[in-house]
Amino acid sequence: MSMLQWVYGFVLVGALALAGCARNMSDYGGAPLANTVETSVDQRVTVVGEVDEVRGEQTFTLKNSDLTAPDDQLLIIAEQPVRQITMGRAMVFRGERLQVYGMVRRLDVSAMEHALGFALDPDLAVKYDNRPVVVTHWISEPQTNSGS
Repeated sequence: MSMLQWVYGFVLVGALALAGCARNMSDYGGAPLANTVETSVDQRVTVVGEVDEVRGEQTFTLKNSDLTAPDDQLLIIAEQPVRQITMGRAMVFRGERLQVYGMVRRLDVSAMEHALGFALDPDLAVKYDNRPVVVTHWISEPQTNSGS
């Protein structure tokens, strides 16, 4: 076997080994390769993140969610006032980790306001217009593993 064939075989085996080990870049601190908010439009999702801002009875933003980059915020729009969909809790608070179940939609402000019957904060309307948001009907605290 020639030296070139040996090097080629070594590189091929190494590449296959790495492909089998890495699940995605987020396992190693990088941006996820799949399941981003952009690739999840019109899909049902479960998102876990930290409440960054509460912007009314039906809107808040999450940071450090599993669908966004570390510095991005994800707008959550509740179909009903949050106090009605938080499994018995009256409010959500900044800094709280929540699990949100809903549908990723590209925000059309006027259609969303008409469908849900409330006016979106003007700052949010400008910032998130035509961007993916999560429309939810159920919010809970994230489940923790009760292992050893």
